[in-house]
Amino acid sequence: RDLRWFASPAELVVFDATSPDSAWIWLRRFWFGRDITDGRRAGERLSEQFRRYQYALDNFSLPSKRRGFDVAFAFRDTSQKDFDDRGVIYLRHGAPDDRSSFQGNGFEPNESWLYRHDPPDGDLIVHFAALNDVQDYRLVQSLLDVCTRRQSSDPLAQGVGGATTTRAAAVTAAQLSVWRDCVQSRSRLSPEYERLARQTDNAGQNVWASERLASMDAVREATTTDSYHLTFETQLHPVVSLFAVADAAMQPELHLVFAVPAARLHPRDADGGNNYPLALRMLVYDSTMRMVAALDTVRVFRSRERLGAGSYLTEQLVMRVPAGKYRYSFVIEEPGVSAGDAVSNREIEIPQVAGSFGVSDVVLGREGSGLVWHRPEGEVVLNPLMRFPRDGEAKIFYELYGMAEGTQVATRVRILRAGGRSIFRRLFGGGGGADLAYTTTVDAPRRSRVSQSLGLRGLNPGRYILQLELTEPGTGRKVTREAPFEIEAARSS
Repeated sequence: RDLRWFASPAELVVFDATSPDSAWIWLRRFWFGRDITDGRRAGERLSEQFRRYQYALDNFSLPSKRRGFDVAFAFRDTSQKDFDDRGVIYLRHGAPDDRSSFQGNGFEPNESWLYRHDPPDGDLIVHFAALNDVQDYRLVQSLLDVCTRRQSSDPLAQGVGGATTTRAAAVTAAQLSVWRDCVQSRSRLSPEYERLARQTDNAGQNVWASERLASMDAVREATTTDSYHLTFETQLHPVVSLFAVADAAMQPELHLVFAVPAARLHPRDADGGNNYPLALRMLVYDSTMRMVAALDTVRVFRSRERLGAGSYLTEQLVMRVPAGKYRYSFVIEEPGVSAGDAVSNREIEIPQVAGSFGVSDVVLGREGSGLVWHRPEGEVVLNPLMRFPRDGEAKIFYELYGMAEGTQVATRVRILRAGGRSIFRRLFGGGGGADLAYTTTVDAPRRSRVSQSLGLRGLNPGRYILQLELTEPGTGRKVTREAPFEIEAARSS
């Protein structure tokens, strides 16, 4: 089918410049890239695209090729006359996670669609209205264009939400009530619309202006990107963290650590105990959608007793990945039930462990966390939840590579509030300040392992980042590694 329905503008430019002999190679990479960014298996997205096309053909086809235009339209595509704008969005993003509409005397047909996205992207909400043709739904710039736009037989007066319509008159209490009902009909998509329903005076114009800008941004994203996110009836909400070190052959090795709330899982009786099977899939790929590493496995966790509320299943996955900047997708599913979750298309950087000044990622561990990294050189405690109790203690671990034994490496440790400045406090039981400076002495010529205890006294509950900075002797080149963590609020008794 036509690529314009789901490719980005930049991709279409590249495809148009591709020779006929190379088109099939480009298309194969295109569809494979769509699968891996969503954490899916090869071929799933192409099959879904045929399904979407048939659904759009059955539900969003235009009965007439003649389309009108209006100043309220947020999207104008004169190159196609097959589908209304709902079809355009459906072909790119599939069925919405939720939708809402409002029916009232004089209101034109309308719909709003919600696509739920995990942070940092945020949810995507777009609004449609059949302003000129009851069978041609168009993307509009704001919900205000839906709720103040009335048919000519019953125009809504100027003044509500700062909107201007076809005839100015006094706003009656009945009109205001209906307008609020229309806006509140979208509160199931976002609680912001409950607040917006109360903005009816001049001060509300700024609030609605912000909503219009946000809606226009959503339209631009919805009409230039595409998605096929994995969805499940039960979201497992895993906590995922990653770090990279050198393996025994001095090649970069990526470790993914996760924790899953046991209360969300469906244990299976087995020989007097409980089995918890999990299907795990990890895909790492570069900017050209070339797969650089993949892992697809099933792990079965066994417990004599059923795990209760507050318990977690934890595990560590290991895979060799070359140094460089990549993206990854991680999928966790319970076989046989619609329960799972996905962390899709996230950035990752694998540090260089070869050369004269290699540094691993920094690992923050917590005694008693339930997960230990067993190594021939000694155990390293992990912290799958990346949480610490207030006034607790963290174990910090990292490795230095390629330096002569006895080399002195200037080291600084900072604790930063997430999005904030350094925290003044005492670290490692002595000294202190926003920046703790000390010297790390290399104790082995090929690989030097550094372990420290990190006191967390005085940190209030919240999110933090531990920042480790090392300076290469002689050159002054600085290498920085960071690890996020959280201080838990004290539990009430």
